[in-house]
Amino acid sequence: MEDKELLTLAGRLNLPEAVLAPLAAAAKALPEGLPIKQLTEPEAAAADWKTITAQLPVWQEDNGMAQLAVMLAAACRTEERYRREDIPAEVFLSTMDCFRRFLEETHARTGQWAFDRGFWTWRQTGGLLFRLGTLEFEYRRMRPGPQPEGIEAEAPVLSVHIPSDAVLEREKLDSSYNMALRFSPRKDDALGAGPGLWYAAVGFWLQLWVGCCLKTPAFAVLLGTIASTMWTKRIRSFMSGFSVGTSPWRSCRSIPASSGQ
Repeated sequence: MEDKELLTLAGRLNLPEAVLAPLAAAAKALPEGLPIKQLTEPEAAAADWKTITAQLPVWQEDNGMAQLAVMLAAACRTEERYRREDIPAEVFLSTMDCFRRFLEETHARTGQWAFDRGFWTWRQTGGLLFRLGTLEFEYRRMRPGPQPEGIEAEAPVLSVHIPSDAVLEREKLDSSYNMALRFSPRKDDALGAGPGLWYAAVGFWLQLWVGCCLKTPAFAVLLGTIASTMWTKRIRSFMSGFSVGTSPWRSCRSIPASSGQ
């Protein structure tokens, strides 16, 4: 992977100008032989990222530029996979826009241009997480523990994530769910999930830091206090599509049996 290719992608993703020079320097200094291609494989990406980061500076040492360079190099290969599987280019760009968003979020919080989300973005490069409209959907399996009615441990689900720039209007949310129902990112059986990973998913799964609060009495009171705000109305609209599971930290929205077929 040539440095030029990942830097071209950085430009296409509109990464902040301030990170381009340090990103280029970090890309040139990457160790030889990193197993970057494995970051595009859903069954290997998580473990591979641990192997790679053991050979890179921790993000605090170089503001995460080495990790960002690796992720963008992997994303270039992920785009090749998107093309082979006829996934629209706009889905690729929307999904990989997370890199710009994470950089800007960290800058807003700390005043530094730093990439501190390498622990998360192997999901995007590995073809497990896609942005479809205003929401993100991640293919994964349920963890052991209490489950909502009708959902078994290890069942495949689409975990719902709310990006920081999501528009939480009912029309936008329904559009995202409909896109997810029609979307099949892979035709093989990479994770043993049946004929296409997403076709096997049995529900939309919400397990979020905000979801924990939304289902507590204290937060209900808070909502009542500020019910006139547009933010609160949109959060209420988002949560209205979910039922509470057997754990207070989780909720689930089932996928119609005929969807995606």
